[in-house]
Amino acid sequence: MEKILFIQNTILHYRKGFYNALALKYQVIVLHSGEPTVNKNDNYSEIILPCNKLGYFFSQKDLVSSVKHQNSDYVIAMFDIRWLNTFRLLGKKKKYKFLWWGLDTGNNQLATKIKVLIARLGYPIVFYNEYNKNKMAALNLGSSKLFVANNTFDVGTRIKSYENPIKNKILFVGSFDYRKRNDLLVIAFFQMITQIPKDIKLIFVGDGIEKEKIEQLVSKLELSERVEFVGRVDDPKKLSDFYLEAIFTVSYGQAGLSVLQSLGFGVPYLTKKNAISGGEISNIEHGVNGYLCKDDIESLREYMLKLILDIELSRSLGANAYEYYSKECTVQNMADSFCSALES
Repeated sequence: MEKILFIQNTILHYRKGFYNALALKYQVIVLHSGEPTVNKNDNYSEIILPCNKLGYFFSQKDLVSSVKHQNSDYVIAMFDIRWLNTFRLLGKKKKYKFLWWGLDTGNNQLATKIKVLIARLGYPIVFYNEYNKNKMAALNLGSSKLFVANNTFDVGTRIKSYENPIKNKILFVGSFDYRKRNDLLVIAFFQMITQIPKDIKLIFVGDGIEKEKIEQLVSKLELSERVEFVGRVDDPKKLSDFYLEAIFTVSYGQAGLSVLQSLGFGVPYLTKKNAISGGEISNIEHGVNGYLCKDDIESLREYMLKLILDIELSRSLGANAYEYYSKECTVQNMADSFCSALES
């Protein structure tokens, strides 16, 4: 069995399913600097190295010697130029095959130029989605082979939420961050409150620095009976219960991995077409499994009303969302795409 060594900063909880799926075909080791993650049910193993922070940059202690000791067939590193000693793993005399994972432009133009120069060295690159691949390919990445393993969120036991008889919740799931513009979501809900059934509630699942401000806004608009803050939910069963009664999931200003989670449970997703995103927004097909509204509160309100007042439309989009996730976004899909990249 060939050995794969991943170089990461930490292991995010939603990534474990991917490593376990890949470990059915390869020996998978993840080297990182986070908290321990492996339990008796996991198929992958991990190496945890201490990490030093140097301003904006990071250095994992003994990285090169640890990689050499593993004698892996493949080394796959995150494409993050802040992690300095990752670049010491490059070179023609290495016994392993090296791949980059997760290249994107980012907000810093200088950083993007540096990434492009590094990409032109010719090492294969696995992107999180087709959108990022095409965006970066347009910048001329030279002879590098480009692959896609669609980034996803392991939702665990899936449910067909669109079949549930009760649909009376507008759902936000994620951290409270200004970029998500939950203030505009609350205002849009306030503006339509007399136009929608009285049992419809806006549910916020999550925590964050902006939560208190949103709670104050809800109180000011006297919406406390129609808006609920349930805090962070880590229990998959409890989380799925919220999706079960959701008409749609909404994050107006930012569309991240919550897009995949919503589609996985068969709930349409609503965001604005120019929302901040790492490419996850490309999974939303306007009018098919969700909506991409214009960059104004009137458009947000319009699409919210459209789904609330036509539950059958919500169910139809939810069924499409579930089917799309099944075909394109399961953890097994992601693992299979990675296998194809390695075999190429």
